[in-house]
Amino acid sequence: MRISIGAKIFGISLLMLALMAGAAAISTLTVDRITVELDLLSHVFLPLSEQVAAVEAHALEQEIQLERLRLLYDRTPHDESAIETALAAFERYGTALDAELSATTVLLDATRGIATADSARTLGGIEVRLQMIAQEHQDFEDHGRTLLTYAARGEHAVQGELARLIKAEKVEYNQAVDALHRDVVAYSQSASLRAEAHEKRLRVLTFVLTGAAAALGLIIAGVVTLGLVRPVGRLLAGMRAIEAGRLETRVEVTTRDEIGALARGFNDMAGELRVKERIKDMFGHYVDPRIVQDLIDKPSLTEPGGERRVMTVFFSDIAGFTSIGERLTPDALVGLINAYLTEMSEPIRAESGVLDKFIGDAIMAYWGPPFVAPDEQAARACRAALASLDRLAEFRERVPEIVGLRRDAPEIDIRIGIATGPMVVGNVGSDVLKNYTLMGDSVNLGSRLEGACKAYGLRILIAEETRNLAGDAIETREIDALAAKGKSEPVRVFEPLALGGRLDDAGARLKERFEQGLAAYRAQDWDMAEAAFRGASEAVADDPPSRVFLKRIRHLRDQPPGDAWDGVWRMTAK
Repeated sequence: MRISIGAKIFGISLLMLALMAGAAAISTLTVDRITVELDLLSHVFLPLSEQVAAVEAHALEQEIQLERLRLLYDRTPHDESAIETALAAFERYGTALDAELSATTVLLDATRGIATADSARTLGGIEVRLQMIAQEHQDFEDHGRTLLTYAARGEHAVQGELARLIKAEKVEYNQAVDALHRDVVAYSQSASLRAEAHEKRLRVLTFVLTGAAAALGLIIAGVVTLGLVRPVGRLLAGMRAIEAGRLETRVEVTTRDEIGALARGFNDMAGELRVKERIKDMFGHYVDPRIVQDLIDKPSLTEPGGERRVMTVFFSDIAGFTSIGERLTPDALVGLINAYLTEMSEPIRAESGVLDKFIGDAIMAYWGPPFVAPDEQAARACRAALASLDRLAEFRERVPEIVGLRRDAPEIDIRIGIATGPMVVGNVGSDVLKNYTLMGDSVNLGSRLEGACKAYGLRILIAEETRNLAGDAIETREIDALAAKGKSEPVRVFEPLALGGRLDDAGARLKERFEQGLAAYRAQDWDMAEAAFRGASEAVADDPPSRVFLKRIRHLRDQPPGDAWDGVWRMTAK
């Protein structure tokens, strides 16, 4: 059964209230009993004790007056005045005694509503004894009056007999009154002791109940608090584990309240995070993980559209791949391509490039914000290109093993084109399939430069804007000013020779001779240009671009371009 935290807290409150109500009820009951005992003591037993003492005193006074009258009647002559005074006193004390007895009856009648069962029995016994005393007093008065009548007549014989009877009755009467007085005093003391005992019991009971309620409340509150704190602590530890990347973390569900619901929700959330992480890892093999993360963090990127940024694009493919594919079995060809793409992807990843797509043997990648700093993108792309050439030499040695041919293994060579410029970055595709990629003239230029490498016999060509942005990070030589097919604006293109500051002497001589030849070439000084290009070919044996320009010079000597020539080479093929 599910019990909510609110219900638990409310239950504890109810229990505490019940304990407090029970303690209050017991205390009230005990106080009521103390009040009853004190009321009986103050309003019944003490007044009753006084009244019984008054009855006893009036009875003694009346007895004294009776004896005085007997003595007065024995004297001759009779003192009538003294006899009248004594008779009046005898009657007065009798009347007072009757009044006290009547008052006790009224008092007992008034206490029936407050008396407890035990007190009611006690008071009932007292009432019976008072009635007996009243009857005995009436007999005493009747016999006394008769005695006085005989005394007044001088009938001593009858008087003596009656006096003995009255004396015996008086003894019993006095004993009954005295016993009643002692009992009433004892009842008063007993009521006082009971009230005191109830008061002590009340103090002990209040202390015990208060302590029990406090202890029970603390125990229950402690149990409930631990029941809340422990699962909350487990949740907190689980959250920290998730923050640390331990997505396999699960929190034990030990309750059926809101904390339990939170724990189940946490486990569900962790499960969803694990699924998302698996999806991210899986798609990271198809799309760059940073793009996957961007699409997860910014769902708006999945909507069609894009934004214009300055980016650097990288294209590469295998030279003569078609002929290579014709010589290999399908399995060998796929194995070669997979190994090649794996090898050539590493320099791009090492330089924080984004692998956009593989198109057969071709690789498209790019650099730029938000993946790398804007001023680093060109240098990183060029470093990746140079590192690819370094890896290519090692990869060539493994080709025979990869394709399973000890002899006549295919020769692998690559061409790379890099361009920097404004590009549209966005989500492109149909409703069914989309690709987060680049578009624009600069993208096309990068592709054209990769193709132009074939015309110059080079492996890498970069655009002028790429060269300018890379700065001193790369050593380059200018190759040409060319206009790609379908483009009227020429672009100066460069070949990266080495990382900044690492150009060797042969490379430096090549750069110097080639740039001298290029300047003479653009000035239509064919002799100087030819000499410089030949010098470049000597610096680096059989330099392919130098051969291209030497061939062009021979053609231009036969067909001079004229004064309007701008030195731009216009490509007729992609």
